[in-house]
Amino acid sequence: MSMLYLLDAEDHLTSMNLSDNNDLKAHLTELKQHFQLMSQRHDNLIKMGFTLSDSWYNIIIMSSLPG
Repeated sequence: MSMLYLLDAEDHLTSMNLSDNNDLKAHLTELKQHFQLMSQRHDNLIKMGFTLSDSWYNIIIMSSLPG
């Protein structure tokens, strides 16, 4: 696995953002999908041998949420 591919995969994870939504039911659905995709991308990085600390992963999650 090339380092460029790993960095691109990390960039996809770190650039994820969830939009704010006034429809609470829709927002909950979007939130669940957002976390599932983040978890999947995180797992894929680990499978490729990329080391990502829990602290950094938590920061990525928190920064992906609406302010």
